[in-house]
Amino acid sequence: MSSSPRRGRILHTDYSGEDVFVLGRDVRRAIDHPEAMATATSLVLAAETRQRRAEEEAEALLAAARTEAESLREAARRDGWEAGHAEGLIAGRADVDAEYRRHLEVIRRAAEEGRAIRDGIVDQSAAVIARAAMLVVRRVVGEYYESDPAATVLAAEQAARAAATQQIVSLRVHPSVTANVQARLTDPADVVVGDEAVEIGGCIVDLAHGSIDATLDGRISMMELALQRASGSAQ
Repeated sequence: MSSSPRRGRILHTDYSGEDVFVLGRDVRRAIDHPEAMATATSLVLAAETRQRRAEEEAEALLAAARTEAESLREAARRDGWEAGHAEGLIAGRADVDAEYRRHLEVIRRAAEEGRAIRDGIVDQSAAVIARAAMLVVRRVVGEYYESDPAATVLAAEQAARAAATQQIVSLRVHPSVTANVQARLTDPADVVVGDEAVEIGGCIVDLAHGSIDATLDGRISMMELALQRASGSAQ
């Protein structure tokens, strides 16, 4: 008995006026026909069904391909938009940063100008305060020395002590305190002379080589200069 696959046989029959075909297993699988026997009509129907199914599958594949292509195009457009949007954001952020830096520079300059103005006002105020303080000092100190001649005597004694190592030619004081100073300075008393140009509260010590200005105005001027230097307003 042969083991080779049996080919489908075609039987001619008068049954229903159609040819009936006996189909082998491979043929049935190929045309997707479940039965071993088939008429021409059933074979045509099977073929049409298979063709229709193939067309449907092809349409489905084509639709899927179109959908995939559209998805790819949309993704490309989205990526492009996002890239452009990102570039726009970067450019916009750069513009904002530049504008911020410009504003910051304006604020910095304004702050520097404000500090300069403030410092100028402070300096001017310090100078004004120093001058006002010295006016008060002059008035108060002058009144103090006028009310107490002994204070002028003490100032003259301190000036004479400062010039002790040098030859004193004269020690000039206001005439109203000459006697008081002479009484106190027993050693150089003969050099004490009255001078209307010298205010109460100080003296001028004339030396062989120069002089010492110990007048009230001179001492206060030294204090004023020190205050001006401290306030930064000294010329």
